[in-house]
Amino acid sequence: MKSRFIRVVIFFIGYLTFPAFAASLQMYPVTVNFCHGETARPVYIKNTGTEPIGTQMRLYLWQQKDRKDILTPARELIISPPVASIPPGRQQLVRIIAPAGATGAGQSFRLIVDELPGEQRKVTTSQVNFLLRYSVPVFFTCRAARVDISAIRASLETRGPTTRLIVRNNGAQPIKLSNVSLLTAGKNVVINRGLMGYALPGSEMAWPLPSGIRTGTSLSVTVNDNEINKIIPLTP
Repeated sequence: MKSRFIRVVIFFIGYLTFPAFAASLQMYPVTVNFCHGETARPVYIKNTGTEPIGTQMRLYLWQQKDRKDILTPARELIISPPVASIPPGRQQLVRIIAPAGATGAGQSFRLIVDELPGEQRKVTTSQVNFLLRYSVPVFFTCRAARVDISAIRASLETRGPTTRLIVRNNGAQPIKLSNVSLLTAGKNVVINRGLMGYALPGSEMAWPLPSGIRTGTSLSVTVNDNEINKIIPLTP
């Protein structure tokens, strides 16, 4: 029987701990931000396990169309090195490079890091092995850049039995939405604890609401990890 490998995707949100099988491969930072004038940013990948770990790094242009995430291979940025073998207890420095004249400004990217099958795992034919895939946002905006809350539009859309929360980002900064609750019938109804998702500049995204929730007046949400939740009125 051949050894089976299952790819486990980790979307970094900045403050979650990971399950035990993920502990041998760690990454930081969990979001990469290029400030104005910067041409390179570091990412560190650490092997806390007892065996060497092979990794492959790729960069994708990240767009949102028709309320879906679209990833295409990035030509604007360079990843160095694209492949690495990390010994036990060591860490690998990876650089995301924006060459002179690159058009990354105003765009968003995803760094995908794949754990590669190791030789010792290959000879074990009777078990299921988990291979990690990390998906890290890369933005050409400073982390401290202020978000214009007035540029965020939120509404509810009901089609058949499903009601969705629609969020449109009319601003110039990508927005990360977490800890979302809906004010409805005088009550605060929790929609999502932790990360719900991202809305890139000029994009619109949708998330289904729990069954039975079909109306509301405003949204309470953490935007870009701000300590204070923002209140966003729902538009018809």
